[in-house]
Amino acid sequence: MARARNVGSFLSFAAAAYPDVVAVAESPRQPGRGRTAYRQINFRQLEDWALSIAVGLQDCGVPIGSRLALMVPPGINF
Repeated sequence: MARARNVGSFLSFAAAAYPDVVAVAESPRQPGRGRTAYRQINFRQLEDWALSIAVGLQDCGVPIGSRLALMVPPGINF
């Protein structure tokens, strides 16, 4: 049987190994004329954001290891 893996451990590895590499890039919902400017964050920023969300969830009483559903559209916020 395959062992379950936590995506957070992979994010921590990527943030340590490739901190300034773009982790997520998203196009604007309503592209303008000409060249499209993408919103992007690197692995270090993504890990920092994920850790702050984890702390906030713990502060709200969500136990470590809980499974949660994310109700956000694909992109940086996801």
